Amino acid sequence: MFLGDFQLPPVIAGRKLSFLDPCRQPRQAWVENLDTVQERKLGIVDLHPDVFGTFPRTDLIAGNVYWQEMYKKVVSFNRSWYIFQI
Repeated sequence: MFLGDFQLPPVIAGRKLSFLDPCRQPRQAWVENLDTVQERKLGIVDLHPDVFGTFPRTDLIAGNVYWQEMYKKVVSFNRSWYIFQI
């Protein structure tokens, strides 16, 4: 058994969230590793509901979609001769 084969069980990382409304529950998210290809859950962290519990703004999403559509029309890779020009 190697040290890399040993996996600890996920740990719940609780912390005190400041300015938390007592009527709202904090959101939770998994903390995962980024150092290896194999996915490994390292724990759960509490997130503030005022930041991570809001609805997305549709005007920002629509603006981003519009920018992506216009960018496809502006950028053309047809005139590039070599891969380093892309």
